[in-house]
Amino acid sequence: MEYLLEKRYTQLAFFLRMVHEKPFHFCEGRENGYLGDFFLHRRGQIQEEIQTTFSKIELNRLELIYFYGIGLGHYAETLLKWLEEDKRRDLVLIEENVEALRLFLFSQRAFILLSHPQIHLRFLIDPTKWKQFFEERAYEFPIENIELIPLESLKRKKSRQIASFRLHLMRRTTVHHAIFMEEKYYPYFLKNMVPNFFHLKDAFYLNRFQNAFQNVPALICGAGPSLKDELDEIKKKEHQALIIAGGSAITALSHRHILPHLAIAIDPNEEEYKRFRANIVFEVPLLYTNRLFSRVFETFNGPLGYVRAVSGGPVESWIEEELGIEKLSLRKGFDIEALSVTTTAIQVAAMMGCNPIILVGVDLAFTNQSFYAPGVIGKNIVSLEERKKESRASERLMKRKDGAKKPVYTLVKWIMESETISRFAKKNKDISFVNVTSKGIGFKGIPNQKLSHLSFPSPFDIRGRIHQLIEENRLAFSVGPLIQRLKNSLKKGKNIIEGALSHLKSLQGKNKDPEDGKMFFYQMEFEELIAYKCCFDPLALTFEKEFLKTNRPIYWDMEEKEKFAMRWKRLFAKWIHRYELNAFYLKELEKI
Repeated sequence: MEYLLEKRYTQLAFFLRMVHEKPFHFCEGRENGYLGDFFLHRRGQIQEEIQTTFSKIELNRLELIYFYGIGLGHYAETLLKWLEEDKRRDLVLIEENVEALRLFLFSQRAFILLSHPQIHLRFLIDPTKWKQFFEERAYEFPIENIELIPLESLKRKKSRQIASFRLHLMRRTTVHHAIFMEEKYYPYFLKNMVPNFFHLKDAFYLNRFQNAFQNVPALICGAGPSLKDELDEIKKKEHQALIIAGGSAITALSHRHILPHLAIAIDPNEEEYKRFRANIVFEVPLLYTNRLFSRVFETFNGPLGYVRAVSGGPVESWIEEELGIEKLSLRKGFDIEALSVTTTAIQVAAMMGCNPIILVGVDLAFTNQSFYAPGVIGKNIVSLEERKKESRASERLMKRKDGAKKPVYTLVKWIMESETISRFAKKNKDISFVNVTSKGIGFKGIPNQKLSHLSFPSPFDIRGRIHQLIEENRLAFSVGPLIQRLKNSLKKGKNIIEGALSHLKSLQGKNKDPEDGKMFFYQMEFEELIAYKCCFDPLALTFEKEFLKTNRPIYWDMEEKEKFAMRWKRLFAKWIHRYELNAFYLKELEKI
């Protein structure tokens, strides 16, 4: 066991040597809950407890399980078959008590569990820094379908704290999984982005609208079920407030023949196209980020407003810099959890100087068991029983209280959205925020009022003002020459990649370090390309994670010959991955 710890968990082995070992008192262990499964085992109850725990969980939906509290390994041992059924599954064992960890290491299960390539031991050294600890786990394992299972004795002792652990882990996993997936599938974002750049010749630049609507109220419309309660009032405010809607909210408003002043689209998935195809708003200015699913443009005939939002990765940044599209500072306050079109709309309103910012139809909850306001989709009733089976971190069902202190169901991603909007409002105290959404989970620090009770300025021609701003801030850029430069760089990259692969094949099976001087030269030459910075660098980390997950090399138990073979395999796989990506990029660019 000592050899295993030294090789696989070097830092943990060092920590255990540094921490003074003191006698463990079993009574103290029982009271603190750390060895609860040991005592249950002595009473013959452990198997019954394990069966009860796992009967509530649909294991086949999960890709990763966190165990909080190792005990003597009974829980983990139960999942060996689950791991065997799918080599991409993972089990993370979390412990925070040194004495409990040492006792586990002396158990008969310890070596079997800790030598398993799909089982990972992580020690929470400082329990007061649990947020940082779970942040690191979410980054390390950006896997969507997860669950946190506490040892039963710990669950009884620390139920509230463990609930906080679980929610925080779900939230951070949502963020890091989204980042990971965007990096992994960046070539498909590029497939959207490159055609979208050609719309710049006709677009206006929204970022130049800074402070253009100083002290004009903004109505930020969501598509929540309670939007219907304020539709008549929204219609009355057409000449007194800037009406901004995104995604499904546009469809909900158009269902009642209400035209927002500005529509927003940011989603790179086909669902965005389906939502926009269902609306009857065709001439409203459409604000878009370059990652947008490109067919959405087929659903609009109105002016297109480009938003420089730093959401399209290195290709977008390179083209914007080459074209000289200037950066303009946005309001601070939104963090990495601001993932929705609503937060984008709030940022746009704040940038334009709107005040107050009024949230309407932003339920962030299944109000009356409904998903959307009327008119968005046909079948609108949510099956909570089906929702409870959901295993994706962002879509987990949670229970909260609405403004009337009545219980309501929400999702992890909606809790994140509510809190990030609350933080933004707190950070920007010069802007008044009001929530006129009659139901839902609300926002901390943002008061609730009815729209009819708010005062508004005298009417003026808002659509005329927007038309004037559009004409004054046209972009009229041509991206053809830049796309050609990118193509030429990819063609150079193809030659470099083929040279690197040829050299690696000549080293296969020779027990030589594959990362020799020649490979170093190929790497340096490749990194100098524009195409590398734009198209390959974003995927480097995701490739490494995917390779390790697929191959699961047990480095701590390898001989030198095996290590050379694994290093060659990893390097060869990396350059093959680059070859396939290069071919994909060139194929897509040749279509343009």
